[in-house]
This record gives sequence, C-alpha cells and structure tokens, in this order.
Amino acid sequence: MRPLSGALRQLANVFILLIPAFIASGLITGLINLLTQSDVSGDIARHYPNVLWLLALFGSTVFAIIKIMVG
Repeated sequence: MRPLSGALRQLANVFILLIPAFIASGLITGLINLLTQSDVSGDIARHYPNVLWLLALFGSTVFAIIKIMVG
C-alpha cells in the first residue's frame, strides 16, 4: 500500500465515524423546520418555543464541536 493511500484511509476513517452524527443533526434540523410551519404542525412553535430551541441546540451541536470530534 502506498503512503498517500494509507494517510487518506486514516482521514476517511475519522469521518466515517461522524456520519451518524451528521445524519442525526440533519434529521433534527428537518424536524424543526416542519414544526415551525404553521400549516403542518399548527401552533406547536408558539406553544413550545423552549422545546424548539432545545432541538435547535441539539441539531447545531455537531457543527459547533466538529473540530473536537475530528481531532
């Protein structure tokens, strides 16, 4: 195996472990977008703003700490 190929494989192995976190973050963000649409969910966004805020926090945490997770 060539040295460059081995280095790229190690780099890819780091990001393979992060794929589930990216998927979960995208699903949470999509759920937030659905819940904020009044024609889809009614008044949920108005009645439970703290829940939506907490979901938004969970959805964006992956991208806030991505440097730590890659390191």
